[in-house]
Amino acid sequence: MRNMSFSLTEAALIDGSKTVTRRLGWQSLRCGDYVRAVRKAMGLKKGERVFALAVLRIISARREPLNRINRHDVKREGFPQMSPDDFVAFFVAEMRCPVGQVVTRIEFEICRCRTCGHFSREFADCGNCSAGPLPSDVVETNFCSDWSKRVETPCPA
Repeated sequence: MRNMSFSLTEAALIDGSKTVTRRLGWQSLRCGDYVRAVRKAMGLKKGERVFALAVLRIISARREPLNRINRHDVKREGFPQMSPDDFVAFFVAEMRCPVGQVVTRIEFEICRCRTCGHFSREFADCGNCSAGPLPSDVVETNFCSDWSKRVETPCPA
């Protein structure tokens, strides 16, 4: 499972207000794919490990110009206080790309355990949120491990 960093929007991801992200790359992502949301994926110092936040199920992924974003999507990006122009300026500054850059717009849902409602992650059983093994490069986090009881939204036809 690929890691996707949410270092700039971790709080919005965790509180559920972030359900869309725009990325450079990620062209091969498809509806139904799963991605591990992490605090930081690149630039880890020696001895640091990935901190998993949640598992995301991709609902849609499409390519579009960055400056095509609307107010509704800015809010879904986790920035309700920003205008579309403010978001584009923020993205351009962070990613060092042009305003009209073609990006991948990714809509996702956070996988949750049907039994307890906590975030789900791969591998293990729920058993009152008992944890199974995570990959060795991932730090244990505070969410349910019942992958088999995840809640899914059907992909659009």
